[in-house]
Amino acid sequence: MRICLVSSYLPQRCGIAAYTASLARGLSTAGERAVTVLSERGALDGEIGGVVSTPVFHRSEDYATGVAARASALRAELVHVQHSSDIFGFDERLPRLLTILRSR
Repeated sequence: MRICLVSSYLPQRCGIAAYTASLARGLSTAGERAVTVLSERGALDGEIGGVVSTPVFHRSEDYATGVAARASALRAELVHVQHSSDIFGFDERLPRLLTILRSR
């Protein structure tokens, strides 16, 4: 299964980034063939231990279309957004991202 995790990621020091790294490693170790973290800019860029991190968004921007386009380009079968209001906000961007993903 092609899995995309949308989250902050290492080397950012926060619980969400650490959780996402642990989840991604666990999925990769469990045999998932493609685990990609669509991470916030400033995160690692590249592959480590079977997990690919691709910085694609910044919390201050309108991230919905860009994140959805990247997940679609990767042909993601599952997209997991690790929500935190300080990363994704309380505005319309996250619901719009989910709507776009659902329509694809």
